[in-house]
Amino acid sequence: MRNALLRGAMGIGALIEPESLRLGVEHGAGTAARSRERGVRLPEIGDAAFRTAYRCAHFALRTYWRVRQPETHGALVAVWQRGRILVIQTSYREMYSLPGGYVKRGERALDAAVRELREELGLAVPDHALGHAWHGSRAFEHRVDTVDIFELHLEDPLHVEIDGRELVRADWKTPEEACATRMVPHLRDYLAGRYLAGH
Repeated sequence: MRNALLRGAMGIGALIEPESLRLGVEHGAGTAARSRERGVRLPEIGDAAFRTAYRCAHFALRTYWRVRQPETHGALVAVWQRGRILVIQTSYREMYSLPGGYVKRGERALDAAVRELREELGLAVPDHALGHAWHGSRAFEHRVDTVDIFELHLEDPLHVEIDGRELVRADWKTPEEACATRMVPHLRDYLAGRYLAGH
């Protein structure tokens, strides 16, 4: 997700190049010393800069979508473990979603799902481990967003590393707990139709 977001946002991705964040190297030891005096660690400054860049990139994309009202295609993965689903929150969107991102031109939705799991969670799985669970199109953020949701069921606990840049929160929730939060419409429809029907 992060590469597509930053590449497509009118060049804003250049703002998050690591070279622009190496404050201690680019500006000498004085910067590091001043940061220590203020009680702020340089990694925290770098993470905040990344989060700002992601928000700016997403704002630029939303502006573009408002004008063009395009059709987009995404692939998400519902990771389940012992009746709980992994929901994530990014720095550029307040709503919960699932790991995933855009499907590249010429790419299968399944391949995009496998790729996004590896990029976002560091989780490498074969494509046959994912089962297709939901497909639908919704008006979302000034575009028609078509999404395929795949399921991955895990037996062993999965530790999700929060990078504090793109990914700022990850929680394991029951379907009922997840639906009590703000979430993207595709995720709500998937849970309501597949796990909460009749409850």
